[in-house]
Formats: sequence, structure tokens, C-alpha cells
Amino acid sequence: NGLSLNEYYGSYAASEGSNINGGTKGGGKTVPTETSTKPASTTTKPAATTTTKPAETTTTKPASETSPNGKAKLLGDANLDNKVTVADAVTILQFIGNKDKYALKGDALANADCFNPGDGITAKDALAIQHLDAKLITELPELSK
Repeated sequence: NGLSLNEYYGSYAASEGSNINGGTKGGGKTVPTETSTKPASTTTKPAATTTTKPAETTTTKPASETSPNGKAKLLGDANLDNKVTVADAVTILQFIGNKDKYALKGDALANADCFNPGDGITAKDALAIQHLDAKLITELPELSK
């Protein structure tokens, strides 16, 4: 039901010319082929249905409200590895981004609140750890000025 490439190029070369041969018109001759053509088989699947939930608004409560049993043992040590590094800042940012997947509980939650302790976990806590790592400050907590 359609033209083969061979038929198309033969027709095109005879009528309009080709960039391949410098734009000259050809005789419209086709090149014989020895291949067989099988009809293409097609399968159609129904379109997938996607549903989305409305975005949820969440607020972070201060550490004193969310972790009554957690006590800050080493401020900034959000991943509880007994040292304060950029990995703790990443842990805090993951928690902020997806509290269900990257939950912080107890001591980890209390340790993470290292910028203005008591105001909850924010990106400023992660930034305070980065300040400590860059030696812009010498200790935590970092307090707002």
C-alpha cells in the first residue's frame, strides 16, 4: 500500500533531482533488489492511566515537640556516626525533602537541630554544618545574628 524506498528514490530522481548527485535529474531507474517484504505486525496496548495526588503541605515541628525522648548528644550529628561532617548536612536535607523515606527520630532529630536549637529542622541546620566544615564557625549551635 505504499512506495518502497527504491520506488520513491527512482521517482524523485526523475522529477526533482538529488543532492547526492549534485542536483542533476536522473533517469528514474530503480535498483533491482532480491529481498522479500513481510507485512509489519502491530500491536496496540491501551494507554496507561496516571493519577496524581494533590501536594501535601507539611510543617516541621521544633525538635522538642517531635522527639521528646531524643537528647542532643553531639549537635550536628544527624546520622549518628559520632562525627559532624557534610554527610550530616545531606542527611538533614534528605529528611526535609522526604520525611517518610529519610526519617530522623530521637537523638538524630535532636542532633540535627543545630541552628537556633528549638526552632525545628530547616535547611539552615544543614548550612550550619557546612559552615562548621568550612571553618567559618568553630562550634555548634550556630545562632542567628
